[in-house]
Amino acid sequence: MNQIYLCGHTGSKNRGCEAILRSTAGILREYGSELTHAMTFDPGYDKKLGVDKEIDLIPYPRKSFLRRMASYVVREFFHNGTWGQYYFHKDLFERLQDDALLINIGGDTYCYGAPYISYALNRMAQERKIPTIFWGCSVDEQLLTNTAMQEDVQRYSLIVARETLSYDILSRCVDASKLVLACDPAFFLETNEVPLPKGFAPGNTVGINLSPLVFSDLRNEEDMMYQNIRCLIDYILGETDMNICLVPHVYQEKDDDQDLMVLQRVKNMYLEDNRVSLVDKEYSCTELKYVISQCRFFVGARTHAMIAAYSSKTPALALSYSIKSLGIAKDIFGTYEGYAVSWKTLETPDTLRNMMKKGFFECENKLLQCYDRVLPEYTQRIKDATKRVIQEFGTT
Repeated sequence: MNQIYLCGHTGSKNRGCEAILRSTAGILREYGSELTHAMTFDPGYDKKLGVDKEIDLIPYPRKSFLRRMASYVVREFFHNGTWGQYYFHKDLFERLQDDALLINIGGDTYCYGAPYISYALNRMAQERKIPTIFWGCSVDEQLLTNTAMQEDVQRYSLIVARETLSYDILSRCVDASKLVLACDPAFFLETNEVPLPKGFAPGNTVGINLSPLVFSDLRNEEDMMYQNIRCLIDYILGETDMNICLVPHVYQEKDDDQDLMVLQRVKNMYLEDNRVSLVDKEYSCTELKYVISQCRFFVGARTHAMIAAYSSKTPALALSYSIKSLGIAKDIFGTYEGYAVSWKTLETPDTLRNMMKKGFFECENKLLQCYDRVLPEYTQRIKDATKRVIQEFGTT
């Protein structure tokens, strides 16, 4: 059996990255692949969450100061951002056999400028004639105007897009024979039970996940997103018997990148109300999925917090900041209108309240029936894609 290497894992502080890693390894194991390794930029934190118990972790090398300076000079003055990224893959390619398979689990890395590290991976693999797969990915329309990015995606042996909006963009750049549409592998992420926070009512709590990415001014409590969240929470507390739980999904070190800081700010607005709780422990993605699965409804910004809700059949509204959340909502519900809303379109404080009241609280049974009808076939696609990988690239 060939060895499979999952590449591009930035670390599990972003629980979405952890979810992709764990669920991909789990699906591969289901189809007989036990020799799965993962390249990681943060092996210490991955081990803290126990990821090493499921996958063989291989640290990416750290760049010395001189290497970083050399990379900067080549990128800025010679306009070559890829050169400095070859170093990260040097150890990997020294250990690879020619029958290895590389799976880039970078997800949405092609949505935020040029992913030079993926460029380097693809070029090195192409030289060795080692197949590469872009797994569970999202792309946006910058791909259609970026020649270097188009050339790179064409180097992949197979691309598995996780939603139709990205699939449609990729279909304009990549041969159809190398393109597959399937759900994100995290739809198959397992759950691990943990104690629920005090004030959490199982089966009667609205979970809320917020990201700094959905605010115009994160430190201004009059920002339109804060106004919408307060209006929604006030409605739930005043007009329903449901409780609220604030759920983070990214634990980065910088305040402007992590969820907990903004959720703590919201919690501080309701310190005297015991119906509002906060998950303030560093739970793993499987543990956070358990918390989300116990919610009656969910509102979320982070894509994999939303996937945890969808796959648990929890009616959920996406606070969108990129194409991926729109595409996933469209594939599940037939349209993203009413099921995902861009934070940039919030014009009045009651937008989220009205969407949740009319589209979710009053349509709960309809949404649950939709999940029952759609999810079995929808989630089967990633298993079908895995079968194709195993059959086409000889991993058994």
